[in-house]
Amino acid sequence: MFPYLSETLADQALKQIRNDSGYARALGFAIGHVYTSMSDEQRSIIMQQADDNNKTEFAYGLGDGLGHSFPSLRSELQEEILKLGLQKNSGKGLGFGLGYGFNHLDEIVQDELILLID
Repeated sequence: MFPYLSETLADQALKQIRNDSGYARALGFAIGHVYTSMSDEQRSIIMQQADDNNKTEFAYGLGDGLGHSFPSLRSELQEEILKLGLQKNSGKGLGFGLGYGFNHLDEIVQDELILLID
């Protein structure tokens, strides 16, 4: 999952998110920044983790990280992330992350985001 970690270490990293909420949020935030460069299989694993209601801090961090990287993404990826954020536990974090870089978004995208919250 993580490009520089063995599968065993990656599994251990994900297991640790149950035990430490600060770690869970930070790991989710970091993964949110590299999410778009992950394989479809890796993304699926991450979204399964974010969907787990016992891992809300991870989901929040993931959404926040995705929101931070949102302004620099292609429009297709932006649409994919918005769909994920609206359907998953990561929506609150995504909103926070989007707010952080809102002024860096194209005006059309800003208008579309405002329509989503109405």
